[in-house]
Amino acid sequence: MQRLPLRRALSAAASVAGRRALSTAAASPSRTPPWAMIYHIPALFRLPDIDGTKKTLSYGPNAGLLTRSASAAGHGPPDRYAVALLNEDRSRNGDERAFVMRRFLSQTGKWEKLVGLPLPSPLPLPRRMELYLEAVAFAGQLLWVDPTWGAISADPFSHRPELRFVELPRGSVWPMPSTHPVQALGMFRRLGVSEGRLRYVELSNQDPFVLSSFALDDHGGSWTMEHQVELAPLCRDHVNGGGLPSKDYTSTPRIGVIDPLNSSCICVLIGKHVLAVDMDMGKVLGCSLTDESEGSPWAITTCLKPCVLPPWLGSSQIPNAGTSASNKGDAKSKTLSDILVRVDRDKKN
Repeated sequence: MQRLPLRRALSAAASVAGRRALSTAAASPSRTPPWAMIYHIPALFRLPDIDGTKKTLSYGPNAGLLTRSASAAGHGPPDRYAVALLNEDRSRNGDERAFVMRRFLSQTGKWEKLVGLPLPSPLPLPRRMELYLEAVAFAGQLLWVDPTWGAISADPFSHRPELRFVELPRGSVWPMPSTHPVQALGMFRRLGVSEGRLRYVELSNQDPFVLSSFALDDHGGSWTMEHQVELAPLCRDHVNGGGLPSKDYTSTPRIGVIDPLNSSCICVLIGKHVLAVDMDMGKVLGCSLTDESEGSPWAITTCLKPCVLPPWLGSSQIPNAGTSASNKGDAKSKTLSDILVRVDRDKKN
């Protein structure tokens, strides 16, 4: 069994066959990866401090990043980006409840605070949204997730963002807020994007560890279950010589990421094992050991992020704060490669 660091891209083939094989550390390294799974700690580095204070890093877990391209099709290198955070305004009571958005736009190079954003109409007033997980980017929107209830979406580029609510599948909605930390629930409930549609994946935390996958319809009104499989019989041959322990969070299966190119494939973590599970085929495609041992299981799980790798990624310029496609001036932007090389160099030193 191959041992690889979790920070290394988990590559899959770029062919049609590659769409049926989830990217894993055991996949062939000789093929061009169409996507990668990275170990990403949510933190707002390289941005000004919020409100001129040193609180910026504490806002990280809730942050979402959205980019826009000036190309006609909207699929080219981005020329601008927005970083946004959304939370309920806890200072309001009763009918006055609303949301607060903090956003950073690359065109302005400044943080803004938008207050009094109206509560989406489907939300009953007595219950609050617990939006502590990292936002998901989909269809020009950012979605902030409460894993016991649903998600709120908004366009952070809009002058006055309009909030919309998407409820989780009916059987996944809890009648009351959870008493468990929301971050820990992120190990077993995950919102993501695959094959151009919004997906919700849920994993039971007791034997036989049932993994279920849902897709949101094009109108955003209902969910359809697409796959369901029991992990215990599939995974026991790949972990601890055939045994699948379930005594604590360290050995209980957790959701890693959803394959962005193949919705039936999910990356699952069991202890230090990473397994690629094809729910449609009902089999484990590959298994690898990781060397990521820092932090709690929920912290490591929530730091995993799937990234589709476009051909222009290595050479495209990161938009400079305070510039736009029509007014770039003499601003010097850096490529993603420049940033990654510098970060790696700093770690070695």
